[in-house]
Amino acid sequence: MKILYVALSMRGMGDIIDGGRDDRGLPSFVYPLKAFIKNGHEVKIILISSHRKPINIKVGWLRNEDVIYNSNVDIVSGNQVRRLINKTKESMKLCEVINKELKKGNYDFVYCHGKAALFGNIIANIRHVPCGYRIYGTMDMYSMIKRKGIIYTILKYPSYFVLFNIKKEFMLITDDGSRGDYVVNRIRIKDNYDVYNWKNGVDRNFDNIERSHLDLPQKSFLFTAGRVCVPKRQHKSIEVLNALVRSGHDLDLVIAGPLVDIDYYKRLKEMAKKMDIEERVHFLGDVPRDLMQRYAHESIAVLLFARSSNLSNVFIECGMVGSVIITYNEMPLQEFISDGVSGFFVYHSIDSVKIIEKILSKNKMELDELKKKIRMTMDEKMLTWDERCEKEIALVQRYAANG
Repeated sequence: MKILYVALSMRGMGDIIDGGRDDRGLPSFVYPLKAFIKNGHEVKIILISSHRKPINIKVGWLRNEDVIYNSNVDIVSGNQVRRLINKTKESMKLCEVINKELKKGNYDFVYCHGKAALFGNIIANIRHVPCGYRIYGTMDMYSMIKRKGIIYTILKYPSYFVLFNIKKEFMLITDDGSRGDYVVNRIRIKDNYDVYNWKNGVDRNFDNIERSHLDLPQKSFLFTAGRVCVPKRQHKSIEVLNALVRSGHDLDLVIAGPLVDIDYYKRLKEMAKKMDIEERVHFLGDVPRDLMQRYAHESIAVLLFARSSNLSNVFIECGMVGSVIITYNEMPLQEFISDGVSGFFVYHSIDSVKIIEKILSKNKMELDELKKKIRMTMDEKMLTWDERCEKEIALVQRYAANG
């Protein structure tokens, strides 16, 4: 099978094309791509990134020539008119490249990833090539529909209205608790493609990295992970740390994740400084998944207070290694956490303070039992990444054959 990937440069892909490793970033993008190639399928990639990088791929499973174009649709310019002109030019160029490739390439399938890959869907339809679409959650659209209605949501996210209403073979959505299947079915006008809402996979091969090999605080610490940006709300974890320190607890906070919003990162640093806990808050930046899991495993508790949904890769990966997770009481998470038995729910992040104080007072046997429960739940309910990738490959093969 020959597949054309038209994809937003997901987190981690930039590392790969810049000569880095493939164990950072978004596994739900990198792992299936890797599996397609390792299963003998021919994959060519058109990337849509925020800036052009020279292609310098060093991972063994992907070659420089597999990335046939690295577009730059989101050019940064201080002048909004010039920015719009640049984006229009790049979008036209992107369409030209996709059309030319499909015209000459004899492709069996076009696989679009991320909102910015919309042009791939449009041109695949024009060229009569079967097309599938992959999105990685629907943010806060579910709650927005419930609170403010369909019209308001469409006006807030007009590009998603277009995306959800263009014909395709299927749309595969990450089941991250954002209720993507509901959102799509409410916004699309015609039922002209299939919708799948799948959870990500898990890696059960947890590397037993020695604590001494990690750059950990000497004292006990709390942990949170995810892109450092406003929707992930790392400031809530800093507030929890501050309340605990003011109550006399000698704790630190470790924050892992790429600094995607520098202004927000600076605000977090300033916030910690004003609270006089700056030396207790440690930013690791982007770290490989095995290291992230080890930090989570060694922590007193993992705090996850994202705005829209917390059934994320981080939640799954931390649960898989038996971390004590404190998060909001969201319906999708109730499948994995029984409050007080395999983790803890809060309605307000600051309620975590009392829970953490209880955790600090528990004996090792009680904590081990709690960690065992979340690990067992993940084992029972989650596919491995190998199984999850095989399922996605089978999905694409089925629609490519029927197309």
